[in-house]
Amino acid sequence: SYMGAGCDKLTTISNLSFPAATNGTYVFQNCTALKKVDGLSLPKATNISYLFSGCKVLEEVLNIDISSSTSSAYVVRDIKTLKRFTISPNATRCPSFSLLNCGLDREGMVEFFNSLPSGGSTAITITGNPCVKDKSLTDSDKAIATGKGYTLTA
Repeated sequence: SYMGAGCDKLTTISNLSFPAATNGTYVFQNCTALKKVDGLSLPKATNISYLFSGCKVLEEVLNIDISSSTSSAYVVRDIKTLKRFTISPNATRCPSFSLLNCGLDREGMVEFFNSLPSGGSTAITITGNPCVKDKSLTDSDKAIATGKGYTLTA
């Protein structure tokens, strides 16, 4: 935990893996210049709370593996610049997760739903995103996630 916290020069993370790490809390908290993450693997981390908290210009988190997480509070919550978030195809599950008050439009949310592993049994909060506020996210779009077993809170 806290590995890169407060790094104000870090703008991009690509293909970073911590295969044995069990704690992913605060790892990139307050990395104020971080814009894109593509390929982050924390497959054994049970706690990823506050992983990107305070990353105020973060736009994309792609291909993240958080399969073992049981605690995921405030990972990207309230990051209004976040337009894309996807789960890695290598992930075996997605924990209960909050995208509360992020910046996902309909296209970004559907991309997220499509990336979810099948067999989900957790809750995902999508409240406050542009696609929820403007009602562009359809019931058919939501069915992508609910059809995989996830419960949505909008």
